[in-house]
Amino acid sequence: HSNTISALTSALVYFNTGDQGSPRRSIMGQDETSSWEMLVAGSYDCQISFWKVTVTSDGSAMANFERVFVAHDEEDDEVLAVAYSSAAESVFTGGNAGIIRQWAVGANKKLKAELIGHEEAVTCFAVDANFLFSGSEDFTVRIWETSQGYQLKSVQVHNIAVQDVLVIPESGLAVTCGFDGRVIVWDPQIGRRDVREVKSFEQPEELRTLAYLESTKTLLVGCESGRIITFPLPASAFEEGPPPSASPEASQQEDGTVDGGVSGSGEPSSSLIHTEPSAEAQVFSAPPKAVPAR
Repeated sequence: HSNTISALTSALVYFNTGDQGSPRRSIMGQDETSSWEMLVAGSYDCQISFWKVTVTSDGSAMANFERVFVAHDEEDDEVLAVAYSSAAESVFTGGNAGIIRQWAVGANKKLKAELIGHEEAVTCFAVDANFLFSGSEDFTVRIWETSQGYQLKSVQVHNIAVQDVLVIPESGLAVTCGFDGRVIVWDPQIGRRDVREVKSFEQPEELRTLAYLESTKTLLVGCESGRIITFPLPASAFEEGPPPSASPEASQQEDGTVDGGVSGSGEPSSSLIHTEPSAEAQVFSAPPKAVPAR
């Protein structure tokens, strides 16, 4: 790559044997009968690269370069997000143009589909089985069905660019964050028009990235300030909520956008969002470095 690595994703890729026991060809053109880990990197140079991760004799991991190609043809359409879906056998890329491109993993450069809907840059992805969640600077998260390549719904729970999105594996709940200092946990309610907001946390920080610790049901949030904040999720965040409201507060807009509990004034609807005090969060920050005297 000739510019910043902007996004990384990894996946354990499995290979089956043919009907007669002969190995099928792997996605990198090699005969395989087992599995290996793949690393995909996206860059501001508009390219994505593929790396095969192996373990050396001393137990350390090594990434071996396999291939690279230009995923976005426009020079200013930098790759900002990448995701791998095993269900779709595809890698997804998103960037400044707001177009999501779906690439076949088994070919050198085979575009399977373009998912068009976002009006601004695509900043982040999350994958849940056949569903792709894409966050954008247009304030929305769009949910796509990846096997046939169509949009299920568009959700707006932030009034600012969505910086990151993840899906909690145990419950299928989605989590998003933004520079508004809010982390929102919400139920996408696939198959329904609306969404159900479960919980919201707030901090006087610009929130950049998310991670989830399954063992403790804890959210980790990285901040622009360099701090990491943890938010413990209570058991109630994993319980099935009430039936979706038919009120305008959780209705589908004319443009297909689902306004999940945000009132017409742009303020959160208190009946849907539960905001926790800042004291509930724990903050971690690295000790300041000593600067040698000049």
